[in-house]
Amino acid sequence: MFKNRKYNDIIAFHKNLMLKENGQVYAMFEVPAMNLSRTDEQAKETAKAIQHSAFLELIPYHNGEILTLPMNLDVFSRYQVLSDDLADDTREVAEYMFDGTLDLFAEEMGAPYEYRYFMVIPLKNNFISTNLIKTIKTTFEQLKAQAMGYLKEKQFFEDWYEEYEGLNDTLSSTLSTLDAKPTNGEQTKFINRYQYLRGLYYNREHEVNMLENSISNLEEVRKKYFVDGTSRLGNDYGESVVKVLPIAYLPNNVSYFHLVEYIQTMPFPVEVNTKYYFNKRKGWNSIKKKAERALGRLKQTQIEAYEKDSIQNDNIGASVEVLGDVIQRDNANEVFLSYLMTLIITGESVEEVEWKQNHLMEKMKAYNVELSSAMGDQPYLLDKLTFASDLLATDKNWIQPMSIESFCENLFFVTEKVGFDYGFYLGRVDGSSRNYGGDFKQALADSVKGHLKMLVLGH
Repeated sequence: MFKNRKYNDIIAFHKNLMLKENGQVYAMFEVPAMNLSRTDEQAKETAKAIQHSAFLELIPYHNGEILTLPMNLDVFSRYQVLSDDLADDTREVAEYMFDGTLDLFAEEMGAPYEYRYFMVIPLKNNFISTNLIKTIKTTFEQLKAQAMGYLKEKQFFEDWYEEYEGLNDTLSSTLSTLDAKPTNGEQTKFINRYQYLRGLYYNREHEVNMLENSISNLEEVRKKYFVDGTSRLGNDYGESVVKVLPIAYLPNNVSYFHLVEYIQTMPFPVEVNTKYYFNKRKGWNSIKKKAERALGRLKQTQIEAYEKDSIQNDNIGASVEVLGDVIQRDNANEVFLSYLMTLIITGESVEEVEWKQNHLMEKMKAYNVELSSAMGDQPYLLDKLTFASDLLATDKNWIQPMSIESFCENLFFVTEKVGFDYGFYLGRVDGSSRNYGGDFKQALADSVKGHLKMLVLGH
């Protein structure tokens, strides 16, 4: 049986703002992807420098999330744009060509998609507010309300967003380095709805209309959980199998890592959810103190191994070096953050999802990235990954601490677009710079990007 299990606590939207039932407010922005060639290393270094500068400006906001979403590509509407330029005396022939190339596109590409990037940043939560005293008071009132069990019955003012418009404008200015733009009301609603439509067929207009009618429809979907380590989502059109794969371990050296760019070369869509918070610089729970305690434990292990004349694990030596590097970077006033990155795949069957998982793990192993199957943690992960929910210092599993500079080595907000936004479908291209050595079957399998071309455009 499907279960209607509720995770989301958003109670109102206004343009790009989201109000939660505990009074927290979040803002959503779309970050346009930079179109980079996979071989243009200088452009990638420039992109990472821009991102590094932007994240330094975001430190006062304490936390946030980056959504890398493979969203449906509406090819038909793009062909509709072309039809506006057809001459009357050639329209019949042109429409015949349209139908033929559209059929070929559907046959070869299936359900086409494009990666789009969004950021969700808090304007008010337990870590950030326009007024410190107000934050403390609000937090106390929330705890009191939760204890009394009536928090969900609290009402909110219809003009709740007015207090945050100035903060939203300031955040927009901060994110201008990334050319980020606030989402409009329809986008904000649909992106929040998107997380409950993974792998399902849907009509975007219908989904938005449901939310326009009632915010209670935000999580209107059937869910169920299986012991095979997957989740199911269902709507009137069918059912999808969903699997969340957290990144468990990364290579010690992440220079020129470019993981997010690499993930986009997979022959199927992969959603990437990255939640982060900036680490404290001082105190018992600061990144430096944590590294010093961990380093002390590892050095003691090394001493014990030496005294017993036993062989030391290579991983221990590597960890000692990494922790020492963290302490040195902290002494040099580098800012650290901790983040949880998960890869989300979907399919029509368990077998399809298993194939995608095996393919991902094989590719990630070659990249020195270890993924966790998280068999028993799928409900927890879907809860934690709810959009506009915070990653906390108390979250322990699969958390990766690193400097902001190293974090940007993931190379977010990039794409490799081929051809035009509008045009005739000419075929598929791969997203790899590798030499296939005559293996045309693998080259075809990796060719997942449709190529649109304006054949009559003058240059």
